[in-house]
Amino acid sequence: MTNLAGTEIIERFTELRAKGKLAHAYLFIGPQGSGKLEVALSIASSFNCEQVSSVKNGCGRCSSCLNILSHSHPNVILVEKEEEKTQITIEQIRQAVDVLRLAALIGKIKVCIIKNAELLGLDAGSALLKTLEEPPGNTLFMLTTSQPQRILPTVQSRAQAVYFKPLSFSRMNKFLKEELSLSSEQAHYISYLSQGYEKRAVEMKEAGVFDRKNEFIDSFILSDSYDSRIKDLTDGKEDERLLISTLQAWLRDAILFKAGVEDSRIINNDRKKELGAFVLRFSFSELTEAYDETLKAMQAFYDNLNFRVALMLAKAKINK
Repeated sequence: MTNLAGTEIIERFTELRAKGKLAHAYLFIGPQGSGKLEVALSIASSFNCEQVSSVKNGCGRCSSCLNILSHSHPNVILVEKEEEKTQITIEQIRQAVDVLRLAALIGKIKVCIIKNAELLGLDAGSALLKTLEEPPGNTLFMLTTSQPQRILPTVQSRAQAVYFKPLSFSRMNKFLKEELSLSSEQAHYISYLSQGYEKRAVEMKEAGVFDRKNEFIDSFILSDSYDSRIKDLTDGKEDERLLISTLQAWLRDAILFKAGVEDSRIINNDRKKELGAFVLRFSFSELTEAYDETLKAMQAFYDNLNFRVALMLAKAKINK
């Protein structure tokens, strides 16, 4: 699936190629779930598709497009961190460059996609830099990253930045209702939580995030007899993150609800009745203190530290 914002990027690349203004390297910058890799693969398909078509991102049906999607096309190389490694290695970059120096199929462009380029080791980054300074002919590099600050500045300077911007709330809400057939309540919640990125929204829809967050609200947030062992409430890392974000969103809503803001700004719009009863039990300071603990819990989660202490402190502040 190519997202709406991604389609605009693909069209721009098609125009640049047609005008002979395509650069040799681009850096795709956007958070996880913004569709960077999918767009890079679509661009590779559009440049190598066997069908003469008006479809900007390749037909998706020919052997060339199918091979690109399965990462087995001779003209398209995907470099990513190997499972047992912590970084992309210099050996991977050297192997990719060796393949790139081979002649591309007639009339086509060789493409090298480096996924999560912030994971390039120092040696690998230096080897890539040398290649970017003297790129093989008829070759396009596309690097993706959610953390551009971790990429060597010299590598960044050799690639043109392409920013993946989120959709507006209204555009995302419309997309979820019309294209994914979500209810108004589901679309409202996921529009906020996905932060405007379609791939993230689709993943949330497929994971049943809307129903799961309501389970957490009932069994954890609104429960006086909650089980303090978080591991018994959740199933894996993503579920743990969702539990934290559910409590965070609930407390954020509670603060806004208490301030009398309009309903459209409430994330849990489907639980306004429970939210209204909840806020009557707490002061602003109690709610903000609990909310601050959820921020600490989320930071600890992303730092691979013990987030449970901060999360339980937040829960303890609203367990009365």
